[in-house]
Amino acid sequence: MKRLAWSLAALLSLAPAAIAQEGTPPAGGEKPAAAPAKHENKVTEAAKAAFEAWEKMMASPVAQGLKDFSGTIEMKMEMPGGGGREVKGMPSMGMSFSVVFKAPKDLTVGARGGEMFPRQAAEGMKQGVASIVLNALGLYVPAGDEEFDADVVTENGKKVLVLTHFSKGVHTGSMRMTLDETGLPSFGTVTVKDGSTPVEQKMKLSWVFAKDGDLHRLEKQIVETPMGNVEYQVSYADAGGFRMPTKFMTSMGGMKSGYRFTELTVNGKTVNLSRRRQVFSS
Repeated sequence: MKRLAWSLAALLSLAPAAIAQEGTPPAGGEKPAAAPAKHENKVTEAAKAAFEAWEKMMASPVAQGLKDFSGTIEMKMEMPGGGGREVKGMPSMGMSFSVVFKAPKDLTVGARGGEMFPRQAAEGMKQGVASIVLNALGLYVPAGDEEFDADVVTENGKKVLVLTHFSKGVHTGSMRMTLDETGLPSFGTVTVKDGSTPVEQKMKLSWVFAKDGDLHRLEKQIVETPMGNVEYQVSYADAGGFRMPTKFMTSMGGMKSGYRFTELTVNGKTVNLSRRRQVFSS
């Protein structure tokens, strides 16, 4: 099993204020506290069925013959009025990510650059890249190493997929996704606990799927955060028999982030990206 659609890691990478802060080291030679026990995941049969139905509705390259791919994703940020240009003498606002995937759902992401970002924010962005790639591939179930509970409840006549997340046994937040008649999510909410305070932050979610024959492809997601609305939009390119997600645009107010493959090898063959190298071009 792999990552849920727009995991908390991805959402945290959008809202830096919500990124959990690492604990400070114990003062004065105190012994560090024992590591908390890992949460024992509880996933009901109804939740498993919901995940399976969701993935069957998606136009997944894996189901169409994708065995493996590797490449480099470039990320750049464009400040309001900046025109996509970086300021000379200032640290780079960009990062790049190495991405390696093996079917059915094994994805590894590495990162380099990003001098402007705190280490925790950069780590959140790396996890966010993993989530948006997997979601665009139509792979939505949480990873086996993630700590979570999942269940399906009925509210106002509609099925709601409820996920409760933990980190090292500690509750960190929850996600509630209302499913439409196809089994795909239409809207939902995420509640995130700030790592430095007991305050919870709530965010609203909505999904937009494009039809692909009888199946669906993720086109856009909107996240309403305390800092403002964030919009993700996914673009695809032909990769020999199926379409691969190659560009992920994020906008929040006047600031944009562009994630784009600059190199991509699929099933041992190089994908031509010559017309899609500029992060902020159409």
